[in-house]
Amino acid sequence: MNHSNAPSRERGGVALFVYRPVLATMIVAFLVTLGWVSFRGLPVDLFPNIEVPVVTVTTALPGASPEEVESTVTKPLEEAINTASGIDELRSFSQEGLSTIVVSFVLEKDADEAVQDVRDKVNSVLSQLPTGTKPPVISKLDFDAVPVLYIVVSSRRDLRETTEIARKLLKEPLETVPGVGSVVLFGGRERALQVDLIAERLRALDLPVVAVWNAIQAQNLEYPGGRLTAGDRETGVRLQARVRNAEDLANLVIAERNGAIVRLKDVAVVRDGFKEPRQLSRLWVRGRVDTPEESVTLIVFKQARTNTVRVIEAVKARLEELRKALPPDVQTHILGDQSRFIRASIRELQLHLALGAILASLVVFVFLRNWQATLISALAIPTSLIATFIFIRAAGYSLNTMTLLGLTVAVGIVIDDAIVVIENVFRHMEEYGVSAFQAAVQGFREIALAVTATTFSLVIIFLPIAFLKGRAGLFLRQFGWTSAVAVLFSLLVAYVLTPMLSSRLLRPQKVRSKTTGFYRWIEAGYVGVLRWALRHRWAVVLIAVLCVLSTGPIVRFMGKEFIASDDTGEFTVSIEAPSGSSLEATDRLLLSVFERVRAIPEVQAMVLRVGDITTGSEAVHQGNVYVQLVDYRQRKRSQFDVMREIRQILREFPELRAQVTEAALIGGAGGWQFPVNVVLTGPDLDVLESLARHVMSRMRATPGFASVDSSIPNRLPEFQVRVLYDRAQTLGVRAQDVALSLRLLLGGDEVSSFREGVDRYGIWLRLRPEDRRRLDDVLTLPVPSLRGTNVELRNVAHVDFGVAPAAIQHWNRSRVVNVLATLDGLDLGRALDVVRQAFAEVRPSAAYELHVLGRGKIMAETFANFLTAFGLAFVFMYIILAAQFEHFLHPVTILLSIPLTLPFALLSLWLWGENLGLYGLMGTFLLAGVVKKNGILQVDYTNRLRAQGLSRWDALIEANRTRLRPILMTTFTLVMGMVPIALGRGVGAASRASLAKAIVGGQLLSLLITLLIVPVGYSLFDDLTGWVRRRVLRVAPAEAVTPAPSGGAE
Repeated sequence: MNHSNAPSRERGGVALFVYRPVLATMIVAFLVTLGWVSFRGLPVDLFPNIEVPVVTVTTALPGASPEEVESTVTKPLEEAINTASGIDELRSFSQEGLSTIVVSFVLEKDADEAVQDVRDKVNSVLSQLPTGTKPPVISKLDFDAVPVLYIVVSSRRDLRETTEIARKLLKEPLETVPGVGSVVLFGGRERALQVDLIAERLRALDLPVVAVWNAIQAQNLEYPGGRLTAGDRETGVRLQARVRNAEDLANLVIAERNGAIVRLKDVAVVRDGFKEPRQLSRLWVRGRVDTPEESVTLIVFKQARTNTVRVIEAVKARLEELRKALPPDVQTHILGDQSRFIRASIRELQLHLALGAILASLVVFVFLRNWQATLISALAIPTSLIATFIFIRAAGYSLNTMTLLGLTVAVGIVIDDAIVVIENVFRHMEEYGVSAFQAAVQGFREIALAVTATTFSLVIIFLPIAFLKGRAGLFLRQFGWTSAVAVLFSLLVAYVLTPMLSSRLLRPQKVRSKTTGFYRWIEAGYVGVLRWALRHRWAVVLIAVLCVLSTGPIVRFMGKEFIASDDTGEFTVSIEAPSGSSLEATDRLLLSVFERVRAIPEVQAMVLRVGDITTGSEAVHQGNVYVQLVDYRQRKRSQFDVMREIRQILREFPELRAQVTEAALIGGAGGWQFPVNVVLTGPDLDVLESLARHVMSRMRATPGFASVDSSIPNRLPEFQVRVLYDRAQTLGVRAQDVALSLRLLLGGDEVSSFREGVDRYGIWLRLRPEDRRRLDDVLTLPVPSLRGTNVELRNVAHVDFGVAPAAIQHWNRSRVVNVLATLDGLDLGRALDVVRQAFAEVRPSAAYELHVLGRGKIMAETFANFLTAFGLAFVFMYIILAAQFEHFLHPVTILLSIPLTLPFALLSLWLWGENLGLYGLMGTFLLAGVVKKNGILQVDYTNRLRAQGLSRWDALIEANRTRLRPILMTTFTLVMGMVPIALGRGVGAASRASLAKAIVGGQLLSLLITLLIVPVGYSLFDDLTGWVRRRVLRVAPAEAVTPAPSGGAE
């Protein structure tokens, strides 16, 4: 039959593409081609690139104690920064020689504007900072700012030489690789000229250290001298008075005594050495070395908004080239390769996507038993998803866990429209005996309104996720938009491709698909239950109300968390040695921990690091061990089992404060590795420490708390030198000269520099080690006086012995105590309840408060925002459905099924052993949007049948019987599409499994009650409408309502 001769009126409208197959094919081919091209150019990353208005200010004051840093650096900067507008949270950390201030602005603040505001405020107080303070470094927090790669360099050479090789032959070339932000060298020995002053000679010559400092600076310089002009030629003049090596420096004239010149070598030992080490790094790889060897670690950071995988590949490729130029004994080892986890996680999601598509397609075949119908429906999945890559590329998104998760979730949804269309076409062929072409035209026209309403009501569910507020909303935005666009493309496919292919490929079957196999039993059983429900409507309503009311108790009973932890195969063991521990002492303790950990068979490699790797402070009593496990497929135990064993091992070292934490996958997220992160605020720091100790004791006594720690600082022993002002003024000694003398003699300082080729190295001035063992001896050295003579330090200073905190923390400009903990088997919600209860037990007054930070704060924020988003989605769905059906009550009937899904989704999570978190909320949210599509199909066909003259009873029975098969098909395609995610055990599967489990269990558990509540609600609202018409509006009913028969026949 030639369908091209059909009347033009029939060929128009929604069935246009049935008559124009070439046009339909070309539209789909265009979208698929453009989508494939877009896919090939997409960057690959772990998380979406997001920008939050958080600014850090890092200021160094070498040699200063934490209390000095707090009073002279942190407080003035905090006071100035606090006047900036839009600040949400102001935190600071004052440590030895370093001040770090973290300024969090409200999310509405532009990040670049925030940086500029902070920079302006800091510049206004630079003159108030003490002499010797390094210029503050102001930077914007970057969630990408985590190390993407560790390159450990080791050799049999001297460590200083290894450091020079790593710096010149590796670090500097790698910094030029496109996408690399910086390469930080840790644990090396930086070359420097060391001037070790001899105390005895300084005393003998009555030579203050300040005079030596001034002499070196005055005689080691390079200065422009102007220019000479001769005729048409101009020549520059430059003074070059720089030392070139240790010998030149040793021969500098620094003073004159009794007519004789004094050279630097007369009062000091000058040597070509390295800066005082405040860091140390060791590498151990199973099967390669027996004991950890001293090494240099290169930490590679990528630039913001760059492709992580591509950057790592480029770094590795460049490293392979650089290895050829390295000496034979210099070895490099790559650890912490973030691309391994990203690739494995993305690969796992792609596998889930493919398996979900196959399983969803099989559902169609099981119900229709027709391979042509199965093929037509299955085509909707790749065409819709591939077309979505056009949007992902145009929006500037990457192929990350959020966009891929959006596509994976969409697998079971994008096929829905095609299933509804082809099932209706198939039904027309079977029940009315028409040709495939006629069935495609008639069937699609009949179902087009329902399909459109279903699609747009689904889009309305995804859009609130795309616009979700808070920090979680920043991550979920790409998920929401990707899913919404995929669903819209599925509608396009349902209009363009599915009816056209149905008209060409479907063939009549000898046996009706509904009359054979298991389906007829399902249909008969459902119709029987439906008839009972329509006769006992209030019983169904009561059951539904009880189900809805159970939501509250289930929520309170369930565990709550922000996001589940994934097995990344790497973690960190952080330790803090006893107060006053030297670099060597901390190193020995780390080696003791290493000896116990190396016996664990799952451990593949370790990097031991002494010193502060995160903030750059000068503290040497801190250290950590980066642990890398063998691939998860080659070990029987999970990462968390190994972490649990190491926590047991650490109990053998009571002198250590130790924590075992997951590797940070998000940059700038201080404390993110600790699920429990609270601060205690109040006027008295001693009271706060007492409160914190009580809270920590309760936490340690509660099963489920693993590593519990706080910011209660270890007290470092110190000599406190106080200037005797009356005596100092009498002798003409300035406090500034006393402070500078002590800092130079004991702490040392980089007083100048020298060059070798294009490289610049520091010149460090300090007393030699044997002369700075006793403070009493140091105080006998001279300090300059304004009267032209020198005075011994002990004559103008008094010494007390005391202790000082190793670190001081502020929150919103007040001293606070921060309590941190990791969890093992206890959910975050219950853990925070324990903390709050413990604090309430000993809270002395309302002046003392507990504030939840980190994951707990974001969890509460996310739960509140999802509740708001759910309400908005409900309203928007009602608006869409009311506009589609041109009716005020039919949307309410359809939406009755949504509250019923919530308790079943939550119950499903509980049965699976999952806590309620971010992904569980997403699953519950999406389930609510998916379930109501069943109601659309039920109400739409009921209205159609009543318009054809059927009574309400007959229309309800027939409509729900007819629409049962597409409802079951779409339900099970969604379930089967989610099964791979729910059962996934690969990399990254743990965090997203709860989303699928909420959908799978919620769909299956709530299916029957939701299939009954819609027809029951329809009949009740229809009765209400009739009552209003008769009693209120006094209008005769348009249709006589046929009551439900009391007997068995209808």
